[in-house]
Amino acid sequence: MNDQDFLMRKEDYVTNTLALGAAVRYLAQATNQTVEYWALRLIKEANIQCDQLTPEQIELTIKDYLEHKAERFNDEEIYE
Repeated sequence: MNDQDFLMRKEDYVTNTLALGAAVRYLAQATNQTVEYWALRLIKEANIQCDQLTPEQIELTIKDYLEHKAERFNDEEIYE
């Protein structure tokens, strides 16, 4: 693994993937656009933002993830 590689827990990867899917489905339903439209738009936006980050900002983002990965919302906090 080189300096550009990063490992995250499988559960975190799956949770993030499912959250993106839920957001895409919600946006599609709320806007009458297709799921494909929103998936591509969000991925494009994320890639644009990522390309604009400096190496230091990327490191800070990873550091923040590692420091806060144990924090979880419970269902009561999310749906209140």
